[in-house]
Parts: sequence; C-alpha cells; structure tokens
Amino acid sequence: MVKHGHTWDIGCNKCTCNGYTGKVTCTPNKCENETVCGENERKVFGDPTKQSGDSCCGYCEPLTCRHNGTEYKMNDSFRDPENPCVVYTCNATGLTAWVDTCPKQKYCTKDRREYDEHNCCYTCDTSCKPVSTSMNLSVTYADSKDKVLQKCSASVQMAKCNGECKDVLRYDSDVHIVKNDCFCCKQQSTEDRNITLACKDGSNRTYLYKHITSCKCIDCA
Repeated sequence: MVKHGHTWDIGCNKCTCNGYTGKVTCTPNKCENETVCGENERKVFGDPTKQSGDSCCGYCEPLTCRHNGTEYKMNDSFRDPENPCVVYTCNATGLTAWVDTCPKQKYCTKDRREYDEHNCCYTCDTSCKPVSTSMNLSVTYADSKDKVLQKCSASVQMAKCNGECKDVLRYDSDVHIVKNDCFCCKQQSTEDRNITLACKDGSNRTYLYKHITSCKCIDCA
C-alpha cells in the first residue's frame, strides 16, 4: 500500500500519492537545462518510458527533407532525374521547387538537339547535313511475258539534306545593284545502295537507289 506523500517516477513524470483523497497527482520532471534548438534544427523527444535527459527534455537534430526515399540536408539543391529542368531546394518549410527557363529555345528534332550540362535546355544544330527520314518506296514493274503491272514496295530509312544556309548580299557591278544570293541545303555526294522490295504476288525484287552521304549549301539558282 502506497503511503500518503510517497513520490515515485513514472517515465518523465514525478507522481505523488495523496492518502487523504486516494488520488495520485503526476507532474513533468523539471529539466536542469532547457533544450533550445537552432534555426535549422528541431527538438526531438525519445521514448517517454525510458528515463533519460534526451527522452524527457528532448534533444536537437538537423532538419532534413525527404524526396523519393532520399534524405537531403538543409540548403541542399538537387534536380529531379525524371524532369531535369525542375530544381528542388531543402529548407525549414520543406522542399521548394523552381523550373529552369530556356531562353529563345525553338523546336527541332531530337537528333538536332545539343543539351546543356543539366540535360534541360538545348540549342539546335542548324548546319546543313544529312538527316535520317523514313520513306515508303513504291515501284511498279511490267512483267516481260504478260505485260502485267506489278507493284512492289518497302519502308526504307533514307537520308535527306536538312539545315539552314545563310543568304549572301553582294554588289553586282554589271547591273549596278545589290543582289541577295540565296543558298539551299542540297546533296553533295551519294552512294548506291540496294534494298529489297516486297511485291503483291509474294515475290521480292532488288532495287538500287542513291543514298545521300553529304550535303552542302549551294546556290538555289
């Protein structure tokens, strides 16, 4: 039997028995030194059932942020691997995000893009050169015996000339006027390549075509 005035500790509380009323009064144990955390820290309390300074009075640990299972420290910045144009920063309120802006970025196909170190913004390679293009090639043959037209076709990865060419201003002394010489991106060299065409009667035919290997800015005239 607990006597009147008897005190004991339960976790972080000190309890006292009042033998006259039969009630037990508990109050938090006083901490010798108050735990004051810094700007980028938070107060953490341990297991209240275990009596220790850290458990009852708390201790400080650095604030952190979590993103996709990874923990980041205060002021850490990182990019989202799935969207490299988005940058996150860890601060006391959590994660903040901003999106990189890419000035004067115009559209071009992926094979023409040159990305920055973050794989976010890109510039377009506008030089005159061969680029791959898919073509449906169809050829009609006349059978030598029956004179029946036979259509044969295939899907072929060919090359085309693509890119920007600068116009040139010059003075023509013959006509005494300034002229604008226009240049176009055209094929410079080709090579012969064979492909196999599938015909409607189930047969195959070999077809020779010229594949563009280099391009050049040539006078459009």
